[in-house]
Amino acid sequence: MPRAITKKNKLALFFNSNRGFNLLKILKKNFLVDIYLCKKNLNKNTKSKLKGIKYNLISKIDKKLISKIKMRKYYLIISAGCPYIFPQGLINSAEKKVINLHAGPLPGYRGGSPLNWQMINGVKYIGVSVIKMSKGLDSGPIYEKAKFKLKDEYNIYDVHQRVNKIFSMLTIKAISKIQKNINPSPQSSKKIKIYKQRTDKDGLIDWKKLNAKEVYNFVRAISKPYPGAYFYKKGKKVRLFKCKKSRLNPNLEPGTKFIDKGKKYIKCKKFSIQF
Repeated sequence: MPRAITKKNKLALFFNSNRGFNLLKILKKNFLVDIYLCKKNLNKNTKSKLKGIKYNLISKIDKKLISKIKMRKYYLIISAGCPYIFPQGLINSAEKKVINLHAGPLPGYRGGSPLNWQMINGVKYIGVSVIKMSKGLDSGPIYEKAKFKLKDEYNIYDVHQRVNKIFSMLTIKAISKIQKNINPSPQSSKKIKIYKQRTDKDGLIDWKKLNAKEVYNFVRAISKPYPGAYFYKKGKKVRLFKCKKSRLNPNLEPGTKFIDKGKKYIKCKKFSIQF
């Protein structure tokens, strides 16, 4: 943990979920931290944990907010899952600019919903990065990065829990580098891929295109706290938050439900899932 120095101990923390709250608990031991709680996609559980703690609730980043932040003369700004785009004026408002806690390995997972996409894509290891924010989308140089094995039993909630703990450690390391004037490493210009921010309409299961393993990854990647994967039954949307992979592969149309030994299954492109 870096020692608090008067010139270097005033931070601004932007967040809307437990990732930022977990980091706050560590940072406030050595730093003066102003909280900027983002109203968009705000986790209600996180807000309740801030009861009795002073914070600024923001619904957008505009000239008024940037002016306020400039007046505070922060040493560093930290974005821990803030859903708003940081204009250059905000990036330049702190002495050491902004670091962003990006929940994906870069440059391969730039853009939105990186944890969900990694799980959907069936990666063996979940990667995260702490970068210096730049004008380009998640294109800034990297201060710290880490990865952990994606166990078969993990769902997106489990992954978030692991990532939140890792980010707290990586952020402290990044701040230490910043205080020592150690420059971050530029991202590779190869294998750049940008993913879109996922919405509920992206949760429809395509039984004809996905095999059992792919459906399993899809379902666990957008289970709670997300709305969940879904399919339609007689025109009604049915949510699926968990399932199991099965080697059963009957000669049925993908998406067809069937029962085997009293258990319910749905046929996929190849094999089936039990639900």
